[in-house]
Amino acid sequence: LYLGVTASTGQLADNHDIIAMITAEGNAIASEKSDVVLPEVSTGSPQVDAAIKTALAKENALIKEKLQHMHHHVEHQVESIRDSIKHTIKKMQEQEKDNLRRIEALEKIMDDKVATSVDGKIQDRIARLESSLSDRMDERVQKKLPELSKHISDQVGSGGAGWVIPFVMLLLGFLGFAAWAMNKYKSFQKQHL
Repeated sequence: LYLGVTASTGQLADNHDIIAMITAEGNAIASEKSDVVLPEVSTGSPQVDAAIKTALAKENALIKEKLQHMHHHVEHQVESIRDSIKHTIKKMQEQEKDNLRRIEALEKIMDDKVATSVDGKIQDRIARLESSLSDRMDERVQKKLPELSKHISDQVGSGGAGWVIPFVMLLLGFLGFAAWAMNKYKSFQKQHL
């Protein structure tokens, strides 16, 4: 007698364990609760045959008792494993939640540090640009001031009133340039904040 067992799951490399197989003669299906039929042994002596039957019956009862005990023990072990797995999963979920809280806290700390650092660098850069721009403007004014003074004194010295219009135009030009420079500075400051 040869038996073949197959399983179809759609996967080529699935492994399957055969846990139990019940066979029966003909079309009848064997029951798990059916009593085992002991083979008839005949030695020719009724006393020996009776002793053998009694011994086989005791052995059969002992085997059934051990099998029930093992079945009960295995059920307890499987239930214990299920409880252990549930407990482990619950602890892992709690640890995952705790880890997420810690990661969020660390991200917030890092965001704050980066923002503080960047703000400090930007403020420092703005202060340096303001100082540099102010120094350059002062230099230019100091360079142009003697020329302007000389030109004004030449105009005043010539005794004419013709110096007023160029002076007003120069003053208006200087004020226009200062307004333009201030406007550019403010737009530069807005772009880099």
